[in-house]
Amino acid sequence: MFFKNLCFLRNAIVVLLFQIIAAKAYAVDLIDNGSITKEINYTYFPYTVEVTVAKGGIATETFSCQINRPSHNRTAQWPYYISQCINDQSVEVVAGQLQTDGTILPIKSSTENSLWASTGDYSLNFELTIPPLILDYSNASRLLERGTFGPTPADVNATIGKTPDQWVDEQIAVPPSYHLDEYLRIQSIRADLNGSSQEHRNYRSNAWWGIVLNSEDQLRQRVAFALSQMVVVSQNDAGLSGDDRAKGLAIYYDILVKHAFGNYKDLIRDVTYSPAMGRFLTMAGNLPPDPENNQYPDENYARELLQLFSLGEWKVSYQGAIRKDSETNQPIPAYTEEDVQELARLFTGWDEDNGLLSPMVVSASNHDTNPKRILGRHFPGNETAEQELERLLDILVSKRETAVFVSTHLIKQLVTSNPDKRYIARVARTFNDTQGDLAAVVKAILTDPQPYESNPISVSKAREPIVTMTALYRAFNSQMGDNYPHHRDTSLGYGFDTQYSPEGHRFSQGPLSAPSVFNFYPATYTPSGPLEDNGLIGPEFALYTSAEIPNLSNLIFRKLKDDITLSGDVTGLPDNRLILDYSAFTGLWTTDDRENFLALLADTMFDGALTPQLEQRLGDVYDDMPKSNHDNMYKVFWMAAMSPEFQIQE
Repeated sequence: MFFKNLCFLRNAIVVLLFQIIAAKAYAVDLIDNGSITKEINYTYFPYTVEVTVAKGGIATETFSCQINRPSHNRTAQWPYYISQCINDQSVEVVAGQLQTDGTILPIKSSTENSLWASTGDYSLNFELTIPPLILDYSNASRLLERGTFGPTPADVNATIGKTPDQWVDEQIAVPPSYHLDEYLRIQSIRADLNGSSQEHRNYRSNAWWGIVLNSEDQLRQRVAFALSQMVVVSQNDAGLSGDDRAKGLAIYYDILVKHAFGNYKDLIRDVTYSPAMGRFLTMAGNLPPDPENNQYPDENYARELLQLFSLGEWKVSYQGAIRKDSETNQPIPAYTEEDVQELARLFTGWDEDNGLLSPMVVSASNHDTNPKRILGRHFPGNETAEQELERLLDILVSKRETAVFVSTHLIKQLVTSNPDKRYIARVARTFNDTQGDLAAVVKAILTDPQPYESNPISVSKAREPIVTMTALYRAFNSQMGDNYPHHRDTSLGYGFDTQYSPEGHRFSQGPLSAPSVFNFYPATYTPSGPLEDNGLIGPEFALYTSAEIPNLSNLIFRKLKDDITLSGDVTGLPDNRLILDYSAFTGLWTTDDRENFLALLADTMFDGALTPQLEQRLGDVYDDMPKSNHDNMYKVFWMAAMSPEFQIQE
């Protein structure tokens, strides 16, 4: 795998238009001049093709063929397949020509068809059967890596035998878990202790961790977290830190939860009305232009709405390729400075109504009602701010750039840092065809063939530190200590904000705590070395600094060593600690059952299989530890958690 052995990987999806001809002694008439279009994933090979040979309309022979992996006819410039049939007859599967935009040009001209058709009275009928992918343990676990905050053994076993479509549909149907509800539940228990700013931050932090680790709506929560890294709001802003401002941030996060499977227009509408966003990007209190008094609308939200929440910087194709001016060969901007200035006028008159607890309202007297021209569209003037916003949202959702930008962001958050351009195009077209239905977009991402490829593969990404921790906690069925949340310290004991372990170890992420509107890391960051050399990116690697790696390592070490239960019972354990459950491993350790211990660890943390190198390393640590007690069992887990195989999601 690229991120592990640093070899170059390429995408392995092709879209083919199939035509089948028989390479027998007799000629073949094509019943259908090439009309079956399928998305073919290498992992699914071989395909079974049922073939009927007919003469004069009467079937004379039926046999089965298996279509294997493709070759590429570089002279003819289209991919083709050769398959040996089980009765020693051969058939050739011929595709159309692959275009630069990812579509297939069917081979239909009489000149080209005459190469293989129509002199005899024999014909070949065929039916291409592509069964749905039935998830085994490995693929079920990989799906849950992308669609949850980490697979649990129980959830993996419950997913085996389903198709990706079935699992996604089930998750979409699960009712949402809202963070404000959990915030208020914790606050109600600790009502006499809610005076400090930190206490309020704890409510929100604990609500987030409790939900992402334990809720049934895992996919919704994972998508909401992905959206929180696109439509960024951060508690690090001076106007959003502490006290009841934490409640306002919980309300903002629930916008993302609510619309994770909703429509993009509805998401951006609610984000625009959010006082947390109005405060973070300084749109609240925006006044119309008054040049005589040197007063101009704040452009902050207008600019980031275009650049970071919808269009991105450049005009692009559906595959994400930057479009260039035919004369200057320079990238074509997706918007202009004039667009930003005009849009800033649209966002005048908006202001807070009840602090951070209620949507913003518009003061008609402070809204610029003059005509505007935004993204090439005319806004006639004399409209309310609400009417102009709806007009704007219709424009944004119709733009190809929005479809590509949002789709690419979600693909990179859930599946891979380096998606194939045709993968992007398929998902972006889903966004476009459904006018921004995010449930359909997420389903397209997780059910596309690309995430299930294995040879070759381009579906890897570095786990962010916070997702590394959630995956570890969920793998070991972690739960809070006895009597949570009654303890005076509501800290969960893992590094969010001031929620350190006693040694002060922490890591650099938390919900709604990015250092800027540009998220935790640059979207196009690539570390020097093989990734950069091969034109690939690894944005999450920006978080793995010389300071971050030992902090994360020390935190994982302490959690695995100290905050554990060997029996699964947390009675009497501190309620300000998240406790990892080792009970499934204790018997295997005591009886020195090396084979089953490592097999269970593979199921728990590694999609059911250890690489030979990792099995050797973990086996060596296991062998070095005395089995007379469980004091050293955590060292095997720590080695596993810090391995590249766990730190990389694939």
